[in-house]
Amino acid sequence: MRNLIRELKKLTIIDSNEMLVLDDFNENFRNLYLHINIHKMIKGIYAKGLKKVDINTAKMTIKNQLDVSKHRYLWFLAKNFYDRSYVLYVLKFCIHLTNKLLRKTKKQ
Repeated sequence: MRNLIRELKKLTIIDSNEMLVLDDFNENFRNLYLHINIHKMIKGIYAKGLKKVDINTAKMTIKNQLDVSKHRYLWFLAKNFYDRSYVLYVLKFCIHLTNKLLRKTKKQ
């Protein structure tokens, strides 16, 4: 996508600010999904109220503020949370930008 963004800028379809926005979107959302970099996606997500059972003593404890990126077995649960948190943002971003570019091309 980086090459496409550069080409759009070169053809003056997008301006410098739009190029920066697209670069940021590409780096922080698109690439994470396409390359399935779950660990980067879920960085900064913490779980609360997680029950933990000691199999030796059968004692249950509740864990709060658990950094899920440090526990592989929680990665896909955290990714589901990530998806729910960002899906509307990504859709709105894509729809808004597509409509903006379509309006520009109609004017030309």
